[in-house]
Amino acid sequence: MEQKDFFLKRDIKNPRLEEYMDKMKAEGSLDNMKAVLTESAKSRFAVPVYADEERISFNVMKDSKNRMFMVIYSDTDRMYESTSKDQKAVEAGFEDIISVAIDENLNVDGVIVDPGTKDIVFGKEMLRTIASDMGNAENVLKVGEPNAYPENMLPEIEKYCKEEQKIEEAYVRLFVNKETGLTGWFFVLKTEGSEDEKKYVRESFEKHMKPYLDGLPAMTLDYENEASIPAVKGVRPVYTRK
Repeated sequence: MEQKDFFLKRDIKNPRLEEYMDKMKAEGSLDNMKAVLTESAKSRFAVPVYADEERISFNVMKDSKNRMFMVIYSDTDRMYESTSKDQKAVEAGFEDIISVAIDENLNVDGVIVDPGTKDIVFGKEMLRTIASDMGNAENVLKVGEPNAYPENMLPEIEKYCKEEQKIEEAYVRLFVNKETGLTGWFFVLKTEGSEDEKKYVRESFEKHMKPYLDGLPAMTLDYENEASIPAVKGVRPVYTRK
């Protein structure tokens, strides 16, 4: 079958992108977010597919809000571990992936990178913004007040903070690329405890909030992080422990 000529036959590794994704999830930081976007634009990905005699279809994943995301992997070993050693895939650059994902005929809500491990999500609106100005992720980001919040975001923040008694204050900001309009959520938590305890709280908070981000990326920093201090100065927290 001629379709076999299109299937991926080599290993794909993106160690630099993996490093940036790990840093973004562990530390947050606007610089790490920019680094992920910039490196993604230069990377090649494995895109798992299903094929028969007539067609090839992409693998998609549904989230808790029934939104569908096209699945891609930055590492072929990770793809085979998450699927099977016989998984068929095609190779694609980020720009090609964006073109497919924003096509209304595909009917997906965005892309998820390395589901189950990195879990980096690019919503469709975010992909449209990237597509309109590919390669400009190095532009300076501005952090400001959101004009509106996704449904249930604020109630879920309050719910989590009340259950996690170490959180004293929580802040929500929005970062915006001034050139491209690229946006994402910027959470800041003022938390009691050791550094390991604070890190655990931030990671748990991000997992809890993931379904309420409307497909935008998010980062969560400690209140004392050097990037947090100017971002929340003079800002009223959305949650204060009583």
